[in-house]
Amino acid sequence: MAAVTTPVAATVTGISEANGLNDVGAVVGQEDTVFPFVWNPQQPNSTTGTATQLPLLFTGGAPTGRAVSINSAGDICGSSEGLDANGNTVTRAVRWIGGAVQDLGTLIPDPFNPGNFLGNSRAIDINDAGQIVGASDTVVGSEHAFLFDPVLQVMRDLGSLALVPPNPAGPPASTAPVTSSGSPPRSTPPGTASSGRSSSQPAPCSRATSAH
Repeated sequence: MAAVTTPVAATVTGISEANGLNDVGAVVGQEDTVFPFVWNPQQPNSTTGTATQLPLLFTGGAPTGRAVSINSAGDICGSSEGLDANGNTVTRAVRWIGGAVQDLGTLIPDPFNPGNFLGNSRAIDINDAGQIVGASDTVVGSEHAFLFDPVLQVMRDLGSLALVPPNPAGPPASTAPVTSSGSPPRSTPPGTASSGRSSSQPAPCSRATSAH
């Protein structure tokens, strides 16, 4: 029978969740609906280990956060409540490296506070190259997928997929089928076949009369 390991006690609410796992068996998640944590096994993929709560961004109060993914190097991504430059409480995509938390920003640069951002974001996954994907608010008011580049330290907007509603009337009347050569087929005048001969019935022959 497989052994079940409980990484955290969740002594306040009794609620915890595991969201990510790497190759050596390190687990990340959330404890008591508030604290992000990482559980590191004593030996790779063993059933015993130690859980550590991860730091959160500053809010001046009691912020909440969630760890969702961990790569082979032990770098972690997730989200944390924090404050923007105007003192507003926001949720931000973050990463934890060496136990320190970093705000990854959003796709909305703050025009009045260079180097700061507006709105909310959240990280969803991190790969072994340290690239992070997630979702962020945008200036158009909708969330867009993003890719965070750990080398350039920038968040790139991946856009969104716009759904085009079907046309109930069908294609426009002027739309012509396309042949395998990529050009529309040549039209054939009414009453003629493709060989160029008339497809109509031949006219009856007139009877010749002889003179007496």
